[in-house]
Amino acid sequence: MQLIPKAGYQASNNFKAFQVPTLRSILALSASICLLCACAGGGGGSGSSPAATPAPINPNTTLASAAPTAAETTNRSNYASWLSQANVPYANQLSTGNGAGVTIGIADSGVQANHASLNGQIVAAQDFTGSGTTADTDGHGTHVSAIAAGTLANGGNVQGVAPGANIAMAKVLQAGSGTPADVANGIDWLVNTQHVPILSLSLGSTAPTIQTNIQNAVTNGVLVVVAAGNASQTNAVDYPAAYAGQAWANNQIIVVGAVDSANIRASFSNYDPTLANWTVYAPGVNIYSAVPTDSYATKSGTSMATPMVAGQAALIKSNWNFLSANQISSIIFKTARHLCSDGTSGSSCTSRTTADPVYGWGLIDVGASLQPIGTLTYVTPAGQTLNYSGALIASPKSGLLAGLTGLTTTANDSFNRGYVVKTPFAQAPNPSAEIPETESLNADIDDKTRFSSFADDKEVSLSMLWSSGTHQWNLATGAQQVAQAFNGERFDVALQSQADVADRKLYRMMDAPSAFAWSTGNKDLQYGLIAAQSNTRTNASSVSAARVHWKPNGYLGLLVEAGSLQERNTLMGLQGTGMLDTTGVAPRTAYLRPGASTPLNDLPSPPLGMYDGMTPGQSTPGTSLVEGFSDMHTQATSLALSVRGLVADQDLWTFKLEEPLHAVSGNLRVMTASQNADGSMRYQSNELPLSGTGKETAFTVAMQQKVWRDARLQAYLSYRTQPNGDASAADMTLVGMLLSKRF
Repeated sequence: MQLIPKAGYQASNNFKAFQVPTLRSILALSASICLLCACAGGGGGSGSSPAATPAPINPNTTLASAAPTAAETTNRSNYASWLSQANVPYANQLSTGNGAGVTIGIADSGVQANHASLNGQIVAAQDFTGSGTTADTDGHGTHVSAIAAGTLANGGNVQGVAPGANIAMAKVLQAGSGTPADVANGIDWLVNTQHVPILSLSLGSTAPTIQTNIQNAVTNGVLVVVAAGNASQTNAVDYPAAYAGQAWANNQIIVVGAVDSANIRASFSNYDPTLANWTVYAPGVNIYSAVPTDSYATKSGTSMATPMVAGQAALIKSNWNFLSANQISSIIFKTARHLCSDGTSGSSCTSRTTADPVYGWGLIDVGASLQPIGTLTYVTPAGQTLNYSGALIASPKSGLLAGLTGLTTTANDSFNRGYVVKTPFAQAPNPSAEIPETESLNADIDDKTRFSSFADDKEVSLSMLWSSGTHQWNLATGAQQVAQAFNGERFDVALQSQADVADRKLYRMMDAPSAFAWSTGNKDLQYGLIAAQSNTRTNASSVSAARVHWKPNGYLGLLVEAGSLQERNTLMGLQGTGMLDTTGVAPRTAYLRPGASTPLNDLPSPPLGMYDGMTPGQSTPGTSLVEGFSDMHTQATSLALSVRGLVADQDLWTFKLEEPLHAVSGNLRVMTASQNADGSMRYQSNELPLSGTGKETAFTVAMQQKVWRDARLQAYLSYRTQPNGDASAADMTLVGMLLSKRF
């Protein structure tokens, strides 16, 4: 075989393990002919280094909101700070996605399989050196194995990157040396017999060799993670890492360099600018890990960095087994933290989108590689793609969201990786303080009652309203957002304006309506028609009703209203966007409103009111998770007393006890998805109750006072029990104030 050396190298087709040697091992090498060995001990070495780079990133919760165990915390603080440097999530946060079900193939010097940090992790081991044993007499194979998949379960000191993964060990190095034939046979056994999806090779040769065996691994879909080498080369890496740029490598070979604790390239670490697109770095200086016999040691080298990347690949594979090798490498490259050799630092460096000639894609970020890449999307059974970002479902009605609490579905990132996400929802403000209109059906449509309310019992705000058509300004204290009340974004603002038409308190979902009211009759009997249309284009609602008000004497009035409420893209105000888009929902509710009124202080107020509505079920076009709803029954009751001049002239006080509008029965049909092992999706239809777990009761005191010509001050205090129909919710106190002037 003809050996073609890389520039700056002395050709050798024998293999060495890439650990920085000590003086003793260097002296021992002088008696060996081209046998490059796995050596004990070792330090990082010194020499010129590229410009300093940003400090290491901190670990963060990645897939689960779980605290690390005490053993994990001790492991990192006392022994394995490199886990935090590479942003490896705590295994307790990963649950079964901690490498379980994945076997990492390692070709090295053997392994102490019963070491406390590896006991139970080694599922297969085979000797290819002729030594007759897979025991590790050099310490190198045990060290890299624990970095990749060490466990704390047996009381050991080191937890690897993927503690749930298994290891298949091919012993191909002995006494610090290995031949191409031994390495080739070991790799073939790992690929063809053990069928490992990931190869971790902390070894190399200065001459091209074992290409056929690496090509076979690539053809079989294996991700090959290879050390760059420790010769301080600036234009070359060892083989098989040097094959990464070949077309046949198919993006399945990752070249791994080493950085120190400050994220600066270790002076011994090789790199090749022509292979930057396939290069990443990992901690490789003073790495603490397991060694025979039942001991631990600190070692340095690209050998130590390589199994970290292999462990990262195992974590990704464990969570999404269907991913191909080149997809996993792309994820590792895309999520690496950019390091810049030209002295650029901070965001100017990390925001770069091309590989650095020295650092390639930079320092691996294990946590980031487990997070979504790109926009999370949901694909409907019909094949329509919806964005999870911006998805929201909200309702101003009591109880309508109870069934959505805790609902989850699966959304996918740009690599089709499924993530379980909660259904995002919000309870929109539900106005509870209402200043009664006059009894007349001929209500002045231009003098609609408008009132701001607050959904957070910790907020006390001041709202100023100017109204001429649909113009309004709001001023507020506190953190809640204040926006135009008539901008069509009803569920995105903290302060809401409601428009009540002809004493109708029902149509809270209709922002800025236009309306018509007509009545006729005499002092004992009045009857008439009401029609109102929302001006919100995308979510228009309309109501039409007939009303009869019978006053058999001067002190009692009986009211009956029958009507129909037609909504578009909402369900009793329930409105969704994004994955929860309610576009296409067009319910029609038939309702009956009986009530009674009696005058007090010459103020004809309706103190007793009830509402009962029926909405037939409907199926939607299937363009989102929302598929439709079943027949729904809604109710509301209120008992109010209004008094004029209670404190000052021209004031109006209202005391009201009510059960706000809520669903008594009915289900919302929501489609959710989960991901199969092969990456395909399966769907399930869920019937979510629209009725709450409790029933909201609200007591409100409201005041209206004319302060000067055409100007009114309104204020209210409201106390709610089981707010929004949630039996477990704490009672809520609402305080609101509005100053309005008509022009």
